Amino acid sequence: MDVVWTEERIREEFRRLDDRTGLSGAGLPIKFGRSKSYMAAFIRPGKSGRMYFYFSVHWFHDPDFLPAEALQTIRHEYAHYMDWIYSDGSYNSGHGQGWIDCCISIGIEPDRLFCGPFPDDIRRLRQDIAELEEQRRAIIADIRKLRQKIAELEEKHRAIKQKYKAGTKVTHPKFGGGIVNSTSEHGQKWFVEIDFGENGVKLIDLKWMCDNMKKIT
Repeated sequence: MDVVWTEERIREEFRRLDDRTGLSGAGLPIKFGRSKSYMAAFIRPGKSGRMYFYFSVHWFHDPDFLPAEALQTIRHEYAHYMDWIYSDGSYNSGHGQGWIDCCISIGIEPDRLFCGPFPDDIRRLRQDIAELEEQRRAIIADIRKLRQKIAELEEKHRAIKQKYKAGTKVTHPKFGGGIVNSTSEHGQKWFVEIDFGENGVKLIDLKWMCDNMKKIT
């Protein structure tokens, strides 16, 4: 399900983590920016004396940003906050043993980066799916046209067979008058057996017959 990670939704996860750790991370300010190079950060107190969490709207306001990836990132930064609280001033904002221990204590793998698919990957895959769906629709349309063409040819063929059914009198440019005995299929062609009397029984290609012989009424 597509999710946009609002401030309240992020705080909801911080409150859950606070319940587990007894800390107060959910009370810290949350700021949003537009960085494309990193998803989030825990900013420790600087000259202003304030600490806060930073999240990039490029990622967290993207509906294709996977919930698992977002939660991993939120918990990752919360572990930095924990590490700062527990460090007694020795926190160096890195991914050292203190941060690793904090990750493990809140139930996440101490990975520096989330290794799942990113929104751009998902969008590319969705675009590929859309293109394949368009190709599928085009193929289905072509199949329908071919089936219609086959139906028309079959109907035309039935009409021709009915026109030259057994007993029909015809005339051949060389053999003269004759009477149709039967129609049969040989491979991919249809042939008409015609009795031309003294000129004998002949097997005439049905298409050639339609183009070159006449029915005697």
